[in-house]
Amino acid sequence: MSNEFNRQWLLNQLKGVITRNSLFPTVAARDTGELSFRKSEAIVVNNIGIHAVILEKIAHLFPRGEAAELISTGLESLWHEVVYYEGHPTWRWIKNPKRVEDELPPDYDDICWGYRATVAAAANLEEGKNSPALIKEINGVDLCGLISRDFVKVNDLLQIDPSGRYQTPSIYIGGIRYEDDQPDPVVSVHVLGELLRRHQQNICKNPSCNIPEIIWTGIRAFLLQQSIISKPFGELSRYYLSLPYFLYALLASLEYSKYSLLDNTTKQRMITLTEKILAKQPKTILDTAWITSTALRLNMSINQNFDALDSFIKSSLSQPSKNIVSVYRHKKMNLVFGSEVLHTVFGYEAVAKFENKNPKA
Repeated sequence: MSNEFNRQWLLNQLKGVITRNSLFPTVAARDTGELSFRKSEAIVVNNIGIHAVILEKIAHLFPRGEAAELISTGLESLWHEVVYYEGHPTWRWIKNPKRVEDELPPDYDDICWGYRATVAAAANLEEGKNSPALIKEINGVDLCGLISRDFVKVNDLLQIDPSGRYQTPSIYIGGIRYEDDQPDPVVSVHVLGELLRRHQQNICKNPSCNIPEIIWTGIRAFLLQQSIISKPFGELSRYYLSLPYFLYALLASLEYSKYSLLDNTTKQRMITLTEKILAKQPKTILDTAWITSTALRLNMSINQNFDALDSFIKSSLSQPSKNIVSVYRHKKMNLVFGSEVLHTVFGYEAVAKFENKNPKA
């Protein structure tokens, strides 16, 4: 790892961005359809899901003890926002929601992010403050039971086109109050990782539950669609805007759950999509970071193209940007959301992965 971008550099970048009972900062702006929005047009929001994503990533990037104070503060802040839904610890997608429909969980992607961040932070802190108790609490949640009950009907797990083929993976993320929502492949991936972890570790309270298998089947079918590369990803995903993030999140979920059965067909399709994205040259630091990390996770060969990607990420991390990458959107609110801290942690991860594979970099 180069002296310029080592873990101390990352820790210095993260110091001061979070304090007790605060969240990693998120901003939002009006959705104009662009890849990013200007900082000067942004409003500060408190997105709990993005906080959890950042916390999980930081816990994985630092060896145990190296960023204990930061991780402990992040974990405490996350659990400060917990809302008990029928006795289960859950999270809203945003802190202090102004809309009535945002007050009641469950939003299953945010819940699973919260569980995943807790697992990662607790592992990093080992016997740190409250971590064993928190793990016991989330492992006691009947997540499959909650999701099964909140599905409007079983057929909504997967949409079927007239030919009978699976069209998109679907998971209802908010129970009855979201019955009109369209399925979202990225949400499915996030939920899949937590469900698989529970099945892999025999934590699931419904051992006969087949929800993970159904979601996994839908995700693999989604990967085989030709439209996944020919259309903007925002047309295929209700919330998320980046195909590189979908591919990254899928591998990260399988890695998190220690689910190793990535079949050859699915892996080859991911490699093909990754090659096509690389050929188009991703335009933002996050897309570049996500697709670089994905390619390296898939053990794709390092070539000159990776040097260019690495240089682009480093230059983006080195100089303050006037823009924030749009990560996901809320159609009803006409807003897109992003975070500079996301740029930092995912950009750093991609550089570290590249330089670990290619020490001469």
